[in-house]
Amino acid sequence: MLSGKPDGGCIFTRLVHGVFLSEEEVDILNERDSFLTHNARSNMNNGVGYNGLLPRLKNLAFGTDGIGADMYSEVQAGYFKHKDEQGPWWPGDFLRALQAGNRILERSFGKPFGRLEEGYTADVVVARYAPPTPLVPENIAGHFIFGMNAGITETVIVDGRVVYRNGQFPDEIDEEAIAAGAREEAAKIWKRMESLAP
Repeated sequence: MLSGKPDGGCIFTRLVHGVFLSEEEVDILNERDSFLTHNARSNMNNGVGYNGLLPRLKNLAFGTDGIGADMYSEVQAGYFKHKDEQGPWWPGDFLRALQAGNRILERSFGKPFGRLEEGYTADVVVARYAPPTPLVPENIAGHFIFGMNAGITETVIVDGRVVYRNGQFPDEIDEEAIAAGAREEAAKIWKRMESLAP
């Protein structure tokens, strides 16, 4: 799958899961500056195994593959699975991989992400977190892995627009209508899948 010309005619390549990637394929991904999006909870849910080569990847990011949208839980599950497999990474390594998702956004949208600076896309999460120990730069990754969760999210700003404030979506976002539409589409997908069954 990863053989062929180095440029492959592609501007940007991102693989998802990568559970069965070999060392040679990881080297090819690194040479081509490609990304692997690791979906720890989905991989565990499907029982497909674990790739211990994740620390060798130049560009590793996290995704959920539809197992919720909680990136706190995703990174935490990835960390604990990694340690269960005797992996060498610590919380800071996982926080760097989470932040690498900003580089995927930059490549996809041609705009800078991931900093509170002029010229960067204003995507911000404001959280309410009462740390049980002093919160300092040296231990923020540990707090992220061991103490934080999606429940601390207070405000979310996407491209400068507030989409979630004080723990609630604004009036123009109708959660019930969105959920109803999602159920309707899910039923259609299930019906199509049933028609494909042998």
